[in-house]
Amino acid sequence: MSEQTNSHAPFEPAGQPSEQPSSQPQKKKSWFARHKILTAVLAVVVIGIIGAIAGGGGSNGKSGSTSTSQSGQAPAAGQSADQQSGQAGEEAPAEQKKEAAAGIGQPVAVGDLEVTAKSVETGVTQVGTPGFGKKPQGQYVLIHVSIKNNGNEAESFSETNQKLIDDQGREHSTSGDWAYIEDNILYKDINPGNTLEGTMLYDIPADATPTTLQVASGWTHKAEISLR
Repeated sequence: MSEQTNSHAPFEPAGQPSEQPSSQPQKKKSWFARHKILTAVLAVVVIGIIGAIAGGGGSNGKSGSTSTSQSGQAPAAGQSADQQSGQAGEEAPAEQKKEAAAGIGQPVAVGDLEVTAKSVETGVTQVGTPGFGKKPQGQYVLIHVSIKNNGNEAESFSETNQKLIDDQGREHSTSGDWAYIEDNILYKDINPGNTLEGTMLYDIPADATPTTLQVASGWTHKAEISLR
């Protein structure tokens, strides 16, 4: 018996070519495609770095603004020093003007009282009468004043609160020899609208020159009168 062909041989339809395996190589995936997790981590790191850089730039901007502000304030400090020196220069004329404004014959306000040094006698060697008088330790200085009450209530005026300053800056109180002065003040009450006139007596060194009268009413109101 003749050999039969293998019944299991593949059957290929006529006219159709058999499929051949593709000769084209498959495209190789990129590193990022093959490592998605690492790619995501790197992306987060990059975003974090960018954010840090942006934040650092903002911080530098604020610091620069502060520095600019401080540098802008530096001239202000310099100007303040100049202003202080300018004010110091202005204070001296102001004080001189104040002394000139409150001179002999010109009233000065001390609270509700208005005090005027009408005249000054210096180098006086005796007060009182020839038979009943007193000599000074140095020289007597007599200051003739008038005190007007511009308030609505009675005010007291005590000569013990009125100080005499000499050319060496020494402060002198009134002399206890006031009793030898007929129009001594010592301590007087002045009613509203009234004016008290009298003389205050000081005993100062013979070589001293009176320069300023410091007048006061109570403990809070004070002023100065130039005697030059």
